Amino acid sequence: MPFIVCKFGGSSLAAGDRFLRVRDIIRSDPSRRAIVVSAPGRRDAKDEKITDLLIRYFETGDEALWRAAETRFLEIGETIGADAAPLLQETREAILRKSSAAFAAGRGEYLSARLLARLLGFRFVDAMDCVRFTEGGTLDRAATRREMLHCLCGEPFVLPGFYGADAARRAFVFPRGGGDITGALVAANLGADVYENWTDVDGVYDRDPAVDPRARRQRRLTYDQMESLAAAGANVLHPDSLRPAREESIPVHVRSSFLPRASGTWIT
Repeated sequence: MPFIVCKFGGSSLAAGDRFLRVRDIIRSDPSRRAIVVSAPGRRDAKDEKITDLLIRYFETGDEALWRAAETRFLEIGETIGADAAPLLQETREAILRKSSAAFAAGRGEYLSARLLARLLGFRFVDAMDCVRFTEGGTLDRAATRREMLHCLCGEPFVLPGFYGADAARRAFVFPRGGGDITGALVAANLGADVYENWTDVDGVYDRDPAVDPRARRQRRLTYDQMESLAAAGANVLHPDSLRPAREESIPVHVRSSFLPRASGTWIT
């Protein structure tokens, strides 16, 4: 059976009904056994990003910020049939105990992964256990590979993207959008047949389709071509996520969770 690593972005997980759609996508192909997730994204222009709410809550202690994030997760939990309240209380206490904005920043991904794992019946793996940073806060590729091979083999799992930890379990994060990097690292280190990156657009376009109606979806791109588009401002994939996939010659398939039957864009 092929082995597919899937990364679902924040737009794909912005609300409870979208969690259910993601569940259906994963269940439609038993090869999708390794799942990496972002924090819930914006449902509309009025929403604040979960990550921003959590960082500001850590910095200010303003309970209104926590309640705004909590409300989003409670809605997701109610829709998918999971009582999220105990998990949220545990997470709030952990944020207050930790002296790190990076730890707070990653709690959106953490909560998203915990809830999706419960919905799927997959095991949850904490990124602090397998995405390894140095004491200076840079990714330790060798240690990450070793820990992923130890933690991620076996049963299907859900892993939070974006963050990890050093050997002393101090939290660190990638740049914003870095959940794509986590997904690519999982695909590269576990030898995936395909790395699927699920987002809110049905592939990579030669220009912004929201601005230019003449934009054309690219059916296939090379890694070089995708890197050039990323350098020119295309933000479908985090540019740093291409390197691990490229080094292991793993095809990247950019797809839309809103149009799961669309063919998307292949990057090889």
